[in-house]
Amino acid sequence: MNLDCIGRTYQVDSHTVHQERAVAYALATSDPHPAALAGEVAPLLYPVVPFLQVMGRALMDRALQANVMRLVHGEQELVFHRPLLPGETLETRATITDIEQKATGEVLTLHQVLEGPEDVPCEAISAFFIRAPRKPGEERPKKTPWAPPSEEPAFTTTVEVGAEQSLAYAEASGDRNPIHVDEATARAVGLPGIILHGLCTMAMVGHAVCTAVAEGQPERIARYRVRFARPVQNGDILTIRGWWTSESDGNRSLTVAAWNQRGEAVVTQGRVELRD
Repeated sequence: MNLDCIGRTYQVDSHTVHQERAVAYALATSDPHPAALAGEVAPLLYPVVPFLQVMGRALMDRALQANVMRLVHGEQELVFHRPLLPGETLETRATITDIEQKATGEVLTLHQVLEGPEDVPCEAISAFFIRAPRKPGEERPKKTPWAPPSEEPAFTTTVEVGAEQSLAYAEASGDRNPIHVDEATARAVGLPGIILHGLCTMAMVGHAVCTAVAEGQPERIARYRVRFARPVQNGDILTIRGWWTSESDGNRSLTVAAWNQRGEAVVTQGRVELRD
């Protein structure tokens, strides 16, 4: 990628949080929060909907020279200053903060901001990995598998991905990438079939954490980060675990991870900070 693009900022049209779309997003992510389902407040991860367009603007910038066909969403972090409310209109911008060269490819980092007339309700940091083409006979270095904390988890819970969860999420979020809705396209790029959007997986894991340790109050989540380790498919059953790790400035933190029914880690190195 073009290193000269570091520092470049992108902006898109303002986004209005429509109640119907917020409720559709809650349903598409199996959100159990009554206020979100009633359209009184936007779901926890709804900010990714306005972020989606500005992310696309940055990734598709010709000057960046990013090979989006080899791009995967590696990590996502969101910082929540307050919940979004239906009816409010927000401005969205994204800045390329880093392009890191690795032996196996490149990592692009975007910082995104959602801004209202008087405050910033949410910020996000997204990391995208662009795989370098494998050369004939090349052996890639083996990654050290992530190991969860050795102590007993604070909670363990399971969630089931719906048979058509990715289709519902594609409509609610606006992310209609064919690998999430078309079996033939997904298999053509080497996937085992249609895969769930990483951000939908993130939302479902977040709901489980909120229910288990935050008394079902998503407004208590101050910061939420995950690494997407493996694709999730429709119909998968996810086991989610969390471990208390620290407390500072009045916030408690957990390490969070999720595994599919085959015992394969799909979300690793997750971190959730809770307001008390």
